[in-house]
Amino acid sequence: MAKRRLTEYSGQVVMLLCVVLLCLRVFWAAAIVYLFWYVFYGFVGLAFFFSVRRRLALSNLLLRITFSPTLLPFRKSFYFWTKSVNIILKNPTDAEKAFCLAKKVDVDGLGTSNNKAFFLSYLAALHNDMGDKEKALDCIQEAKELPHREAVREQINRIYDEITK
Repeated sequence: MAKRRLTEYSGQVVMLLCVVLLCLRVFWAAAIVYLFWYVFYGFVGLAFFFSVRRRLALSNLLLRITFSPTLLPFRKSFYFWTKSVNIILKNPTDAEKAFCLAKKVDVDGLGTSNNKAFFLSYLAALHNDMGDKEKALDCIQEAKELPHREAVREQINRIYDEITK
């Protein structure tokens, strides 16, 4: 099982701090902490959550109100990944447009090996949709070599079967 990095919880810690400050009625400090959270974290995690659940209108709205140039590298990678996924979910024939956004994702910036394997399996599916089976097999093989959770393993196997048929 892939371990989560401590920095993955920093967004939740900042929001918790904001709630505590609001409870203590220190509104100016809570506003500063919330602004800090918005600038560096945005609504990317929530947008990804809604994207996975196929609530594309809400996911796209959250991405539109997120200011991407100031996001932390981990969040910026998820920002582009989520935008790419939303394009494919809205119109499955737009693989090239989705691939252009997926190229902006810093795979090392995704943090855990589970996230990297999940993204590489998505990238393999995009390559397969564009007809490049060699690159798709390379991506899926790289994803298989990374430690990942069972759910991602099932995704990798499903995409591998799609590529090899």
